[in-house]
Amino acid sequence: MPPLVWDMCGLSTVLRDSGYRVLTYSARGVAPSDAPPPPYSIGDLADDLAGLLEHLGIAECCLVAYSFGGCMAELLADSGQTSSGTPSSSPAEDDPDL
Repeated sequence: MPPLVWDMCGLSTVLRDSGYRVLTYSARGVAPSDAPPPPYSIGDLADDLAGLLEHLGIAECCLVAYSFGGCMAELLADSGQTSSGTPSSSPAEDDPDL
């Protein structure tokens, strides 16, 4: 979900109030981020997120993700960058349409 949606539905606030540091961002191709010409894969988007975490100095994190964000969370979990993850409404990682 775009950052605005996380804020509008209250998830960001609930997580912050529970003591978590909350980071929301717009994935490649989702306004207001850049939209380079496709194609790009879930792996590319996961690499973008890994790069953002590295840039911010976040070595390990818990991810709460929706839709294709859940697929990215699975890929990051495989790399060891996440200590836990909560994908929601996400297709299976081995889905041939990804």
